[in-house]
Amino acid sequence: QLARAGAQVIFTAAGPRSRPANDLAAIYACPSDVRADPAQALQRARELAGPAGRILACGSFMLAGAVKSLA
Repeated sequence: QLARAGAQVIFTAAGPRSRPANDLAAIYACPSDVRADPAQALQRARELAGPAGRILACGSFMLAGAVKSLA
């Protein structure tokens, strides 16, 4: 749904039990960016969103905690 709405999708892994980000990107088959860890993904999202943009982080509680600690 996000890709259809024109959102830029960034995949990352949030921990050792996470599915690899490249696998997720292949499954969802939408225009996307893959980053090695949540910090890199958040940095890229900030670059894409710009100062007035919004970022939506979707995934596990582990990912949400990682993004929250970086924000």
